[in-house]
Amino acid sequence: GKQANWVDIGMTVDGRDTPAHIAVMSQNPMPWRVDGQLGVGPAPSRSGAWKLLKGETATMRYRFYVYTGAFNHNQVDGYWQALDSIK
Repeated sequence: GKQANWVDIGMTVDGRDTPAHIAVMSQNPMPWRVDGQLGVGPAPSRSGAWKLLKGETATMRYRFYVYTGAFNHNQVDGYWQALDSIK
């Protein structure tokens, strides 16, 4: 439920020497839902109730950064900062 620009999921994969990672990146800081079974996703409603009126739309854009090896906060954050098209 903490707000962040991105969340990183890493796990071991049979046959690999290093972990596999997927970082999910949002255009704006938002709360993320994470559970104990590798479930993760954006959860904007955790910041409070919101609704769309009839005829209104909302667009939320996400990017995925897929990589292997040890988690490196600076590497992932640097990639997020370089994404002008998502901001």
